[in-house]
Amino acid sequence: MLIFSMSGIPPFGGFYVKLDVLTTLIEHSNFYVTFILFFCTVASFFYYLRLIKIIYFDNKVEYTTNEVLSNERVFVVIVLFLLLACYNIFVQVPLLYAELE
Repeated sequence: MLIFSMSGIPPFGGFYVKLDVLTTLIEHSNFYVTFILFFCTVASFFYYLRLIKIIYFDNKVEYTTNEVLSNERVFVVIVLFLLLACYNIFVQVPLLYAELE
């Protein structure tokens, strides 16, 4: 049901959110943005439909991998995670102080 909602199928909540955004854009005469958003919505619908097909209708395949994570990959993932977790401290707080001055 979550995938259907994200794809914008009418009885679910995602449809009403997308409809509200598209209606607001049309009311404010943002036709180019509306066209781009509508195109992305249609493209995402086919992506989510393919995801449902893979999950429920394709044959199950067992994936095995013998690849061990290298130290460099682990380091990059940890650094990126810490930067994302500390985004509020490193980016938002200095921007708020800059606005106050």
